[in-house]
Amino acid sequence: MTWKQAVEGNKQELERLLRMEGVYVDMLKSRKVKYTDAPGYYKISKRKDELEEIPTERIVGFSRSDAGTSFYDLLQGKGGNIALERIEYYLQKTELMSPDDKQRWFLSDDFIHHISAEHLMDTDEYIISSDGNHRSIVAVCLGIPKIRVRITEFECDYELKKRYDFQKELYEKYDIETIKCDANTRDDFSIIVYLKVDSDLRSVVIPTRRFKTNTYFESMEKLAKCIEHDLQKVRKLRKIPEPLRKVIYFFLPIRELEDYLTPIKEYDAFVGIREVEWNPYKYFQPQSE
Repeated sequence: MTWKQAVEGNKQELERLLRMEGVYVDMLKSRKVKYTDAPGYYKISKRKDELEEIPTERIVGFSRSDAGTSFYDLLQGKGGNIALERIEYYLQKTELMSPDDKQRWFLSDDFIHHISAEHLMDTDEYIISSDGNHRSIVAVCLGIPKIRVRITEFECDYELKKRYDFQKELYEKYDIETIKCDANTRDDFSIIVYLKVDSDLRSVVIPTRRFKTNTYFESMEKLAKCIEHDLQKVRKLRKIPEPLRKVIYFFLPIRELEDYLTPIKEYDAFVGIREVEWNPYKYFQPQSE
């Protein structure tokens, strides 16, 4: 059986062929895509013109993949914008080569486009960016030690990373999918929080006057308290029959809590043409921290 037939559905044969290449299949299954591009707290340090050899064991992501996808699934064209025919091409191209010939070929100049990679300098990890995704996936999965790439160096901004991690904790705590704001006004007036309540997605508008202060961390802490306070009220409201709830809305200023009680469809979310990702960790300029 050929690689083409194996990657198109015969997992048993695929694993047999991989083992013949000396690949530990379980390691491929457990190895997951960490990033699809450099996280927002990294900044470009240097673009290099010359090609360099990098170890494939330090590759942690691909721009065409989805984060969290196993390298084993990528080899089968799953988990992102992966063209299976390109995977099959490189597998078949190297099928009859010896291990040394495979390595020489991946380091050769036989390719129209060179592989591009983002180098995260603090962790010494690489993300394959615009060119060379399929070639790199095959090289990694076949256990080819090195590939040649054109590198863009990225330096970690540790202060920005503190903000990013703080924001990430908020998202995880309240099961937030994303937060959006108006593309023109940023967060001058309100933000739209897309979060899950009882496994259903909700779209909640929160005025920034409820939480915004002069400092980033204080603002994010107040936002967390706003969401927690609202959710506590929502839990109480859910125990009240809907007709009576509408009467309560008429007399009390809590209509905005209805957003927490009204599920929205996944495919209806994130479609506002003026909405952009709200990432205050990138642009928030505090007077003092």
